[in-house]
Amino acid sequence: MQSNKLALLAGTQKTLPIDAIEPNPWNPNVQSGFKFQKELMSIREFGFIDPITVRSGREKGPLFQKPQIIDGEHRWKGARAVGLDKVHVLDVGRLSDDKAKVLTDVLNNLRGENDPMKWTAMVQSVADSAPELLELLPYKKDELDTLLKAAQVDWDDLDELNNEHHANEKRDTEGKLYKKFSVSLPAATMTQAADLIRKIKAAHKLDNDAAAFKVLLDHATTALSAKRQSVPPPAVKLSSKARRVTE
Repeated sequence: MQSNKLALLAGTQKTLPIDAIEPNPWNPNVQSGFKFQKELMSIREFGFIDPITVRSGREKGPLFQKPQIIDGEHRWKGARAVGLDKVHVLDVGRLSDDKAKVLTDVLNNLRGENDPMKWTAMVQSVADSAPELLELLPYKKDELDTLLKAAQVDWDDLDELNNEHHANEKRDTEGKLYKKFSVSLPAATMTQAADLIRKIKAAHKLDNDAAAFKVLLDHATTALSAKRQSVPPPAVKLSSKARRVTE
């Protein structure tokens, strides 16, 4: 049993010259110039902490001349930019192209998501005790200000207000029932929502907010459903063999 558990601890940790590894040609993860600058700030402040995941070769055939990056291309570029000549890597050994591509996506996207309230409380505590560190976070100042304002809201009071949202009801000429719905939000969030409704109305040539809100709800519902079911993007074409497996 113990040996099986140890087998799950994949890879060998190494320290390699920074030019001794190279990126893969398929990495779908892109990073803006702004986020890259934050990457550099992080490395300068905390050092190069998170090892780069590499493979040393395919399942069969000769090893690569240089280990190939599976996860960590942006960290690798950042390390080069700040002048590091060596980096920590985790070499998972031989891996097929298909498995390497799947692992790239797994490592990119299985990191969890922030709980908004817990995140706000955490960052607000840093803002209170060490505000100079906030510049290391990967957000623009106006974005961070908007997010932190949520910490100043009495959410219990808002819940009481939101429970009173049942208001006027009316029917149109066809008998369809309409209900007026209101909810209390931070001003910045309301502005963002109103701007989104305006853009949806323009894009879909709609003449009222209700229709635009319906489009927004439909899109959100579809996105959430796809996320829960892990539905692959529609553009991906499966081979006949893969279709038989999934069916």
